[in-house]
Amino acid sequence: MTVAGFPHRRQEGTLRSVRAFVSLVVFATVAAACGGTSAPAETEDPQPTTTLGFSESALVTYTSTLGFSIDYPADWTVEEDEAAGIVTFTGPTVGPGFSDNFNVVVGEVGNLLPVAYYDAEVQRIRSVLPDAEILEEATVTIDGVPGRGITLTATQDGVPVGISRMLFLRDGTAYEVTFVTTADRLGLLSKLVQRIFASFRFSD
Repeated sequence: MTVAGFPHRRQEGTLRSVRAFVSLVVFATVAAACGGTSAPAETEDPQPTTTLGFSESALVTYTSTLGFSIDYPADWTVEEDEAAGIVTFTGPTVGPGFSDNFNVVVGEVGNLLPVAYYDAEVQRIRSVLPDAEILEEATVTIDGVPGRGITLTATQDGVPVGISRMLFLRDGTAYEVTFVTTADRLGLLSKLVQRIFASFRFSD
């Protein structure tokens, strides 16, 4: 499945780096997640785990050089590109060519006001995914820093996807956490997404 990134203008000024990072990561991650059928995995082992195959307590903390820490499932892989400001977390295969995943993107935005930034992100989602249905928008606060949470479903290259995002501006830096799965797994993974997002902390 080929997935287009967010279109963006490479303009001089405060938005350039975050726009470039997000265009490469947010929906490129969907491509990694959705290589084929989106059928949920079947759990064969009746161990005390969720139906998704991970332990309720099997989260570990990753501390990034980019100024944040976040928890992720212990059996997921982590790749950090410090120069690009991107950390990607990828789960094991749960269907043919499919893995759940999330990423954190960090970039400088200067004096951009939070409300302008959040509104621009919503508009950009709608421009890239015209059928996007925003299920929820909420104010979130981490370490005293207010942010915006957005959960949506859409269709990308014929595949229904589910996306949860958490956006923050702190001292001129944008932090974006984006969890990507297929639409039919979004509800199943909601508890995991909440735990991951709630664990996010600024570390500098």
